[in-house]
Formats: sequence, structure tokens, C-alpha cells
Amino acid sequence: MIPKTIRHCDIIAALKKIDEDGVPSSRLPKHYYVKYNDKLYPPKYLVSLASQIANGNELYPFEFGGGKETNYFLQRLGFEIIPADRLKGTSANDTPTSIVTVTIKSNTAHAYSNTSRNRLLEQVIDVYSSTSIILLPAGFFELSKPKDKKIIEIAESVAAHLRENNLPNVVAFGIDCDDGADQLAVAVNADGILAIGRKFHPTAYEQGIIRSAESFSELEMGYSRCFDVNGKRFYLAVCYDGFGVRQCNLANPGVDAILILVHQFRSKGEGPSGDVDFARKGFAGASLQWKCPAFGTAVFFDREIPANWPTGVIYKDAEKGVRHFRYQDNELHWEQQRTIRVDNELALCYLFFMN
Repeated sequence: MIPKTIRHCDIIAALKKIDEDGVPSSRLPKHYYVKYNDKLYPPKYLVSLASQIANGNELYPFEFGGGKETNYFLQRLGFEIIPADRLKGTSANDTPTSIVTVTIKSNTAHAYSNTSRNRLLEQVIDVYSSTSIILLPAGFFELSKPKDKKIIEIAESVAAHLRENNLPNVVAFGIDCDDGADQLAVAVNADGILAIGRKFHPTAYEQGIIRSAESFSELEMGYSRCFDVNGKRFYLAVCYDGFGVRQCNLANPGVDAILILVHQFRSKGEGPSGDVDFARKGFAGASLQWKCPAFGTAVFFDREIPANWPTGVIYKDAEKGVRHFRYQDNELHWEQQRTIRVDNELALCYLFFMN
């Protein structure tokens, strides 16, 4: 039973706490959400936190009912309840497609390795165990030599973690080989590899240096770069491929969203620093060209991750074009934010829902 001592101000305080700390994967909602300031929150977990704020003790899930009891209580306090099926446009029995973008803040003074990156990945997976897709940057793992066997081993280690914990996620991550001469994006689930894509649109200074795909639809190791989740189709793009979608005037190959794995941004004068240009021409440009959402991630070395850098973009203004795209023109907004720190790296995670 929900205590009557919980007030509107306690719910507001609980909303702020969720904004700061995120939501445990075990407390993510299935059928209803609270909508507040254009963000979505889990009703039952919200009431649990509000009880702790109001009364000093958090309510356990078995101590009160979800659905009708929780929703009616929150509605009486003036909060809007949204059925999950309204978000996805399908029946309430289907799972909404949720995407977590994982942008990393790293420090070149502290070495990272495939081992430390794997620890970070497992921590993110454990926190977002119910999320449909987890998206990580390009070059998340690195190999000295471009061997298919080693690539498959990395993919299988991620799949094994999902399998051992009976998790439904698809995880998309980048693997660079031979000092970046090979740049791949890989998507796996508990059953193994779903898709692999090689960079098809190198930058000017990469011409003749990297081994690029011959086309944006070429198979890699026998795999397509497209995969399906919850009836939606996703396309893997490696870093500058996001620019290539529009610059090459490519036709949408029948996908519902593009996943753009970006390598890195550094401080101006110390390396690649065009995070704003990438949001404009890479993310917004791809979204405009293919008329679908574009989700992206990157590593920010020796600098803060810009608070408003958009990792999910929907942009439709063909008349205005991407040259004048501003962050406030973006029609896609994250629902929850959370930071996860492992070793010397910090992951800034944004949770999105696809309609």
C-alpha cells in the first residue's frame, strides 16, 4: 500500500534523483511510464524513491501494487501516465525498442586496454540489462593484426556474457586492427555475431591508408552490416561513414535507424576536435538523407563530454539543410541519463526510445 504521506514535492525530488542516478535495470517499466518535462520515468520505482524521501524508507516492489494502484496515486498528484504501447505504436505485449548510447570520457595519461574496456562494457550491460541495443564507440577494442579469428573471439566474449546472464541485449561496438588500417563495427547478441560493417567512406587523409569497403552495402566476413531488433532494422556505420551517407547521396537500404560509431574527439590543436561538425554533417546529415533517427557515440580524450552533444538525432529540414543545423533543431531527446565509471574511464549513457 502506498503511504499517504508522499506528496507532489516528494515525487519531484524522486524525478531529480532518477535524472542524476538513473534506473536499475530490474526497475525499468514494461507497461506504463510517467511523462514529465518531455522525459519518461518508471512509475513504481518513482513511488519507491519518493517514499524514501518522504518517510526515510524506500518501498519494496512487493509492498504495493503497480499498474492501477500506482498510476491512480500519481495521477491524483497531477502526473501524466503514458501506456507503453503509445510509445511504440504497437500492442502492449510487444517490447519497446530502447537504445543506450555510451559516450566515453578518457585520459591519455592513463592507459586503457581491451581488458579494461571489457570491464566497462560488462558494467554497462549489467546496468542496462533490459535495453534493446547498447551502442559503443568505434575502436572500442583494438587488435594489432587484422585476424578474423581474433575478431570472432572478441565478439564471442561479449556474446558469452549476455548468454551466461540470460540477457536480451544487442551490443554494437567498434574494433580497430593494425593501427586503424581496419575499422569495423560489430553487433552481437547472446547467440553470437549479428552484423559486421567495415568503414566505406574514409576521410581524405585516410585514403590509401585504411582498407575500406568497396560499397556501403558490402558484406564483411560474410555478414551484412544490417540487423533486426523488435521488427526494426538497423545499419552499422563506422565513424566518417555518417558523413558518407549524405555526401555520397546514398539511398536508404530499408533501415529504421542508423548507428554511427565515432572514434574520438580531442582538445582543439591536439587531434580530431570536430564534435559539433560531426553532429551536424554526420548525425543530422545521415538522419536527413535516410529519413530516420541517427544514433552515435565517441570517445572524448582529455576533455569533457559536451553536455548538449546529441547522441540521438532526428532532423527533417531539407530546405534549411545541415549546414545550419543547431542542437535545438533536433527532434529526438533522451529519456534518462546516467554515468558509469570503471577504472580511469567514465561512460555517459543516454537512454532513448524509438517510436
